[in-house]
Amino acid sequence: MGIFDYKVPDVLASQIKIGQLVSIPFRKGELEGIVIRIKKQAIVGKQIKEINKILHQNPILTESQIKLAEWIAQYYFVSLGTVIKTILPAVPKRKSEKVKLFSQSPLPEPKLPMEISNLIYKASSLKKQKFFFWPKTLEEKRVFFYWLLKRIKQNVLIIVPEFSDMDFYLRLFPEKLQKKTAVFTSQLNKNQFYQNWQKVVNNQAKIVIGTKLALFAPFQKLDLIIFDQEEDQNHKQSDQNPRFDSRAVALKLAELHGSKIVLASHAPSVESYQQIKNHQYQLLQSEFDNKLSINLVDMREEIKKRNYSIFSDELIDAIKEKIEKNRKIFLFINHRGYGSSIICRDCGEVTKCQNCQLPFIYHENAGQSSGFLYCHHCHIKSEMPPFCPKCNGANLKLSGLGTQKVESEIKKLYPKAKIIRIDKDIGHVIDFPKTDIIIGTEYALKYLDFEKIKLIGVVSADTFLYLPNFQSTIRTFQLLTKFPYLSPASEIIIQTYTPENLAIKNIVLQKYEKIYQKELESRQSFHYPPFYQIIKLIYQNKDKKTCLNQTNWLYHELSSWIKKQRVNWEISILTPFVPITFKKWQMYIIVKYPANTPEKIIKEMIKLVPDNWLIDREPTSLL
Repeated sequence: MGIFDYKVPDVLASQIKIGQLVSIPFRKGELEGIVIRIKKQAIVGKQIKEINKILHQNPILTESQIKLAEWIAQYYFVSLGTVIKTILPAVPKRKSEKVKLFSQSPLPEPKLPMEISNLIYKASSLKKQKFFFWPKTLEEKRVFFYWLLKRIKQNVLIIVPEFSDMDFYLRLFPEKLQKKTAVFTSQLNKNQFYQNWQKVVNNQAKIVIGTKLALFAPFQKLDLIIFDQEEDQNHKQSDQNPRFDSRAVALKLAELHGSKIVLASHAPSVESYQQIKNHQYQLLQSEFDNKLSINLVDMREEIKKRNYSIFSDELIDAIKEKIEKNRKIFLFINHRGYGSSIICRDCGEVTKCQNCQLPFIYHENAGQSSGFLYCHHCHIKSEMPPFCPKCNGANLKLSGLGTQKVESEIKKLYPKAKIIRIDKDIGHVIDFPKTDIIIGTEYALKYLDFEKIKLIGVVSADTFLYLPNFQSTIRTFQLLTKFPYLSPASEIIIQTYTPENLAIKNIVLQKYEKIYQKELESRQSFHYPPFYQIIKLIYQNKDKKTCLNQTNWLYHELSSWIKKQRVNWEISILTPFVPITFKKWQMYIIVKYPANTPEKIIKEMIKLVPDNWLIDREPTSLL
């Protein structure tokens, strides 16, 4: 639904307010609409219909909510009506009893070290409004936010990437403050969501916490925004319109309210690191020196010793020692991915596309014994090499391990051990006292008690490195650094075929600056954020031919327009792939452009895109 002008009858002129819900005539029917602007002068020479009536005297949207909605609509190229539908709560047809949304008992008050006290003083006292908190351990984060919230007691918004992350903050609040907290997440039903919405409207909520939906709560005033786990890709809404990035929306919300914002991460995104480096964020970081026990195992050396197991001798010995001492063990393997890559088990080289340097993905040929390699970025097809392109070795293997494979192998080694597996397939129910070994993916990390785990074994550190994504290196770094961050007292063993990889090597050395510096250089060379921005244009259709024709047509339209503008952009088209539903064909056009390109040029370019295309600005993946 678009924006339309309506006349306010004289009888309602003194009552009309921005944000009110009104009844309006539309075509031959009647609809509900939101007042988003009040013009003092009538439009001359145009017949305008009148509003029928005001449905709610009190505005249901604040002026700052409307301004935020307008910004999202313009920046992410969606209709204002779509954004407002996202913001508005569903009003229950009948009132229900109040529902208790959380029952976590608060943790004791943590002690406040002088170094953390100084960071809190900076965050609460400095006139600067944008801060970045870079904690080295989870406990450091807990202490910082406990005392910061104690200092800034009200009008606080806390954004977390997932529902399960709220528990960390809820347990920081005393019971009195829990009652003055409003929660917003898609996990709530209509009644729960509306009850929390009303708490904010009636100024009964001192703190608002939730996932990306909490950004749209009806705040009258905001003093502080805490944006947690800033690097987490769950902050991006990628599956439906508006396809917004919560981080960008939170920064805009802070600007509208004139509030402080503290972004936090144990391993910032490259974009945020660049802003820290350019002093756009005030960095809050302690000088604590963590004495970590991290060992790196080169799996190529294991093969030379004729150990062809997925477990190194060092990891097997460590597991045996911990079991004998009745200590708990976590074995990590992240079996997410789009396919398998080819790795040389002699030198660790991953077979890459010569054009973009992203890993080739192995595809099987139906009915044939051998497959082929394919680059999903440059859509280049290649035959399987008989030898390693780097060392000329013949020991080429498909990469890729899963939790089930690890579980099967560990049971052979320790048949009497009590072993459980945690991933999205089977959930996260844990009987901790009766468990010796836990096997899990990244999904498991939010549900483990790391204080009780004394050994962490990363079965394969190379998983993300093999993904055909420009974020693969930094994602590997962000994932692996979670282990010393969550469990600094644990012994950590990282197995890899690429120990020389910058992300893996410098985690052990704890030289994180080198990783970011190298990543920035790479991003600049290959035209990726933060130096270039990306828009992913998506077309889907049940008919393959239509999909191909429409994509080719828009590609040529955009290419022609860009040449006329003389703007240094790069446009590439990915080949179609069949989604999981197998009901539609889908193709992408990836638009890259320098970050300093004027916004008006981007808006002109997007006008060429038909309404039946999906537009994803700042996508988390090019696939």
